[in-house]
Amino acid sequence: MGTKNDLIHWTQTVQNTGKAFPQEKVYLHLDNNCYFLGDTIWYKAYVVRTDRKVPTDLSRILYVELMTPDGYLVERQQIPLENDTTGFGNFALQDSSTEDIMRSGHTPDGC
Repeated sequence: MGTKNDLIHWTQTVQNTGKAFPQEKVYLHLDNNCYFLGDTIWYKAYVVRTDRKVPTDLSRILYVELMTPDGYLVERQQIPLENDTTGFGNFALQDSSTEDIMRSGHTPDGC
C-alpha cells in the first residue's frame, strides 16, 4: 500500500505533465439532432484548453470529420479557428454514403 507522500508525488507528476503537454477539448454544436439525405449539417465548434478551461491558444486549425459507424472517413474539413477558439462549417448530406454517420472534431496535435 502506498503512502500519502507517494500519492502527493504522483498527483504532482500528473499535474506537471499536464502543464508541459497541455491538451485541448473540442465541443461541436449542431443545428439539429437528426438528419436525412439532402439535409445540411451546420455546426459551430469551440476549442478550449483542458488545463485552464479557457479558449485555446495552442491551435489555429480544427479538423471536423464525418465518419461511418465502422470508422471510414466520409469527409474531412479544415476549419480555421476565429478569435483563436471558434469555427463554423457545414456538411451537405448528398449521397447514400452519409446514411449512417458519426462526427468528430480534433486539432492537428489531437489526432
